[in-house]
Amino acid sequence: MAEVNGAIVGSVVGGLDGWRGLIYPLAVATPFRSQGLGSRWLNKVETRLPAKGCLKFYLMVTVDNPEAGKYYEQRGWYEMDTVRLYGKDLQ
Repeated sequence: MAEVNGAIVGSVVGGLDGWRGLIYPLAVATPFRSQGLGSRWLNKVETRLPAKGCLKFYLMVTVDNPEAGKYYEQRGWYEMDTVRLYGKDLQ
């Protein structure tokens, strides 16, 4: 997480289930993008989790956020067609 003047301007969470890593939303506030913050965080997660046994990473990008897809593709990520996403509303 990054803060500027007490306001959160970005964050990322990397989780590990034993062999698969999941990157939860990597988010950087618009005024702070293109400064390398998100890339530094992504690199840290991609380094730390394999050191703990992570063999494969997953992340989700919503269909209404093509910029995020391009961002990840530029960093070697690819869209998978072997996983189906399930959800459940609890309200």
